[in-house]
Amino acid sequence: MKTSNLTRLFSTAAVIGALATPALADDHAEEGIFIPGASAEITLDYVTQYFFRGYEQSNTDTGGSFQPGASFTIDVTDDVSATIGTWGAFEFDAPAGTANPSAWYEQDVYGSLDTSVGDYSMGVGITYFDYPGPGGSVIEAFAYVGYDDSELLGDFAFAPYATVAVEVNNTNTLNGDESSYLELGGEFSLPTEGTAIEAWSWSVPFAFGLSLDDYYVDAAGDDEFFGFASVGLVGSIPMSELIGSDEYVGAWDLSIGVTVLFLNSSVTGQVDNTDDTSDNMQFIGSIGLSRSW
Repeated sequence: MKTSNLTRLFSTAAVIGALATPALADDHAEEGIFIPGASAEITLDYVTQYFFRGYEQSNTDTGGSFQPGASFTIDVTDDVSATIGTWGAFEFDAPAGTANPSAWYEQDVYGSLDTSVGDYSMGVGITYFDYPGPGGSVIEAFAYVGYDDSELLGDFAFAPYATVAVEVNNTNTLNGDESSYLELGGEFSLPTEGTAIEAWSWSVPFAFGLSLDDYYVDAAGDDEFFGFASVGLVGSIPMSELIGSDEYVGAWDLSIGVTVLFLNSSVTGQVDNTDDTSDNMQFIGSIGLSRSW
């Protein structure tokens, strides 16, 4: 989830670090969390261009975007867990033409309550998107449901999900109207057992971004239902597998990927030049490191 203050990011990371037990020197055992039922994750990602729900966010045509995140999850009851987290975007080329040009483009803070019933997972939450660069902020409530279809479809399972997001406050200088969004998607897993790349996990995520209420609009301000479609190829591997040991890298995972975005040419604000139809297809590369406890 791209789910948007620097101090909050590092404060969260410090809490996660304090909760982690030290690794055993002899066998490099997996680090853990002292609190029962708690888990945490840190992500460090780079993308060649930054698009969010089909909208081009900043001038990343040449420099790309560094996107760190951290989250902490704890069981509230046997069936419900709570997650808090933060996520940021830093541009290598500070965006031009905005009210407050800054390499620190965005910082989000989010929280959710999550549960599962049988093969279904679901949750509700709220996200605060802050934009130090262009200025403004957005508060958004969201709900999601996912389905584990692996038993039903076997090798053809794709873990479908649906997410609804409703803006409850919007002071973003780029788009100051509250709106509602629907995303439908899933992710196919690619079998690699018995191949030369079986140490890698590969998947094909896909998504469709749709407008429930003025999330995508045309030049006349009219609602456009379809916003974007995306399909990607993502591979991940434990860093210890690459170097044959976790002595120096610990339990970090490496991921690489490519995503193709198909944009609605009628929607304003998706790309710099909507008159150029070639902009309606975007290719985005990514590389990242992640660590879970």
